[in-house]
Parts: sequence; structure tokens; C-alpha cells
Amino acid sequence: MKLYVYYSVFVLFLVTSVNLFAFDAPFPDNELICSNIRDTDTSLRVKLLDAKSLTHNTKGYNEYEYKAVVLEVYKGSFKVGQEIKYNETREADLPPKLPLGEKVISLMQSKGAIWNIPDNGYAFDYEPGLGKRYKEQAIKCVQKPIQPIRQEASPD
Repeated sequence: MKLYVYYSVFVLFLVTSVNLFAFDAPFPDNELICSNIRDTDTSLRVKLLDAKSLTHNTKGYNEYEYKAVVLEVYKGSFKVGQEIKYNETREADLPPKLPLGEKVISLMQSKGAIWNIPDNGYAFDYEPGLGKRYKEQAIKCVQKPIQPIRQEASPD
């Protein structure tokens, strides 16, 4: 009986320990981060300052405008401290993503110089571990090593 109790406690400890170290689970995987950075015009860490609805549909979709300040640039020409506005289309019954706070976003620029979140999976709540992974993937996925130029010898 005593051995059974020890064994049960050990299994419980082991299961709990595995769950404690599964801290990357809420983050997107590196492949998604890489495609977000590579396939969009800019990827940033921002602090949301304001959010408002541009349309007021009760069914279908609404367009929301976010005002934010840039805290970190993973890709693109924005500057830290710069205020930006960007839009997101969401289902009409969903409010803008609040509370206001820090986000990691990837944006596309459309006609008229409007910045947009292109689809689901391009905006995440910021956590230091996520920011670190975005930095790492920005280097791996965007900046490719420069290949030496080979000049062919011209036949004389």
C-alpha cells in the first residue's frame, strides 16, 4: 500500500512538472511567425492606445481602427516611438480586441496607405518570450546571407 502511495505521488509530480514547463504552448509556432514576417510589409510590437469601430453592422463584419505606438520593429520602416493607425476586420458580434495593451502584429499596406491586419493569426498579446522568438525569426526568415557574385571569365 505504501509503495502504491509513493508511486501515485511520483506520477502526479511528473505530470505536474511536464505541464509547468510547457510554457511555449500559447505562442504561435516558429513556422507561423516566419510566414507572418516574410509575407507581410511590417511586423511590430506595439502598445495599443485606442480602438474604435469604423462600421456598425449587427451582422457580417465590422472594420475597427486601432491607434498604437511602436515599441519594437521586427521588419519594416516604422520607427520606435512612432504613432501608427491600422485596421482590422472582425465579425460584427466581436468587439475590438481590448483591453488595450502590448501586441505583436504583422500588417499589410493597402491602397490609400491604410495599414491592415490581413487575417486571423497576425496579432498576438505580447509576452517577452514571444518578442524574443519574433526577433530570432526575423533574422532567420527575412535577412538572407549575401551570396558572393561570381563573374564568369569572358572568352577572348
